[in-house]
Amino acid sequence: MVLGPAAEIAAVKRQVAAVKGRIIERPRWLRGTAASALVDISAHLEELQAEIVLAYAELDTLFDEYSLGQALGEVEQLVGSRATSAGWSARARASSGSPAGRTI
Repeated sequence: MVLGPAAEIAAVKRQVAAVKGRIIERPRWLRGTAASALVDISAHLEELQAEIVLAYAELDTLFDEYSLGQALGEVEQLVGSRATSAGWSARARASSGSPAGRTI
């Protein structure tokens, strides 16, 4: 971690780049004191969790709209796979930690 005036930080960035190091910048939305950063991080986490819920709802809608359960069942029969549409959906949600409560 490098802290200091902008000119010194720029010099360190050049040195890191010269040895093919990796520079990871602090997110622009994360500024201020440690206390304000905790508040900002909590708010950002809530926003991301809400986006995840909306994304899974959209996936559920598309799943239903395009009858993917039926299509995946037909694919399973054709290839003899052990995966089922319900199993696929449950495994996908379990591996991603989806907050969506519906299994198709």
